[in-house]
Amino acid sequence: MNLVGYCRLSRDDNLDNFSSIEEQKNMILEYANSQNLNVRKFYIDDNVSGYKFDRPAWNEMLEDIETGLVDTIVVKDMSRVGRNNGRTLVFLDDLKESGKNLIVLHDSGGIYNLQADQNDTIGITTWYNEKYVKDISRKVKSSMHSRQKSGRLIMGKYFGYIKDPKDKTKLIVDDEVKHIIKYIFELYIKEGFGYVQICKMLNEKGYPTPSLYYSQKFEQEGKIYKHKIQPTWCTYMIKQIIDNEIYTGTLITHKKAVQSIRGRSKLLPKEQNYRFENHHEQIISIDDFLLAKKLRDSKNKKIYNDNKNKTEYLFSGLIRCGECGSCMSGRKIKRAKNIKIVGYSCINYIKYGSSRCSCGEIHENYIKIQLVEFIKVFKQHYIDILSNILIIDEKTNNEDKYILDLIKRKNLLKNELKILINQKIKDLSKQKLIQEKQLIENVYEELEMNKKQNLINIENNILNIKKNNVKVANDSKKTVLDILNSIIDRGEIDRYLLILLVDKIYVYKDKSIEVHLRINIDKIINS
Repeated sequence: MNLVGYCRLSRDDNLDNFSSIEEQKNMILEYANSQNLNVRKFYIDDNVSGYKFDRPAWNEMLEDIETGLVDTIVVKDMSRVGRNNGRTLVFLDDLKESGKNLIVLHDSGGIYNLQADQNDTIGITTWYNEKYVKDISRKVKSSMHSRQKSGRLIMGKYFGYIKDPKDKTKLIVDDEVKHIIKYIFELYIKEGFGYVQICKMLNEKGYPTPSLYYSQKFEQEGKIYKHKIQPTWCTYMIKQIIDNEIYTGTLITHKKAVQSIRGRSKLLPKEQNYRFENHHEQIISIDDFLLAKKLRDSKNKKIYNDNKNKTEYLFSGLIRCGECGSCMSGRKIKRAKNIKIVGYSCINYIKYGSSRCSCGEIHENYIKIQLVEFIKVFKQHYIDILSNILIIDEKTNNEDKYILDLIKRKNLLKNELKILINQKIKDLSKQKLIQEKQLIENVYEELEMNKKQNLINIENNILNIKKNNVKVANDSKKTVLDILNSIIDRGEIDRYLLILLVDKIYVYKDKSIEVHLRINIDKIINS
């Protein structure tokens, strides 16, 4: 028998329901020894939520089940399998149908054996596990909100400050980098330097960026810094510092909120934020901060006014620097007095000059001429197969992918609902007391209503997308040959045809270009 153990631990576990990875392994080994069995392998997901089923070790175990390397899985309790009721029941059903077994050592009715099916409340157990993680989520949100409201919660790190060793909810000035913050504001408001110039001066002085500074601190403490390290100062770092009121001694909390379990956080309106002035020691005076804001707003207003008659750049979003890989930004290149030509420059070259990139500038007309010539050669070379290749408008294609995703979710929900109803029937048939049956009915009614409403919402989304998509899909199908002929006949290329045909255009310092199409001809020929 190929018996394996699965262990999982996450922040969902509190002290009342806590079992370390080692403790879980020991329980599984003890059970295996009592049955004269060996544990072939342990699959371990450490600090991974049970609410999601996309887990590294879990996925590896599923692959091994498929290939026949696993016959029986042993876990400490059902919550180790998962805390999503529907997904857990679907997994149990699929596992049982495949002839594999699951042993749960600490279940409400004792040891649970999937193939023996002696537990008549498994549906309630999985429901409780999901309810538990939702309750924990609500409690955590409530606790965080309470701390935010009182000004005690400090999220993340603030370059220039450290947490007070005596009270982790308070900030004290970090004397090692305080001078960097002061220097940035001084250059901006007193010397009149822009973000790019400030970056250059900081780099020349060898001042560490926030991520580099934190990585060095972690190393000194014998820890591993897991975030990306940016060794040189960039403009977004300067903007973040100049925009941040934290340096005036003001703490602002409740700026973001997570709407659902494991969901993404969203910015909240300013009126929902909590402000705490004189919360900690200032690095920058309020007057200096307001002056910096006034300068920034005046610059932004000028940029906005300059952009009112903004030039439309044909290759915007499609053109990249072949030397450093950065985007190339559309701009008017000055060639003589009062004469400006539409062209593109590497972002790194614009901001930092030749010290970061040597690509420089290129004219838009030059790219158009080169692209049309490329298309002529390309058409001549592959003319026999181009008339059979369809290109579909990206908008339609994305909507089709979204519909497929919705259909997958709909089918998964249908499967979960079917298994849920079957499990309810099983649980009810094994109960004799009216009170127990009523309890089971109440539990399953909430779960069924939730899934049925989700199904209705998905069906409505699919119908709405299909209605809007029919005409676009019919009008947008073109062969590659149609597109190429249209470009060659006119000697021009418009934005619509460009997006249908081209994925990226790379420009090199010798002004040569490399065109990447949306289709892979070599793959089509070899298929």
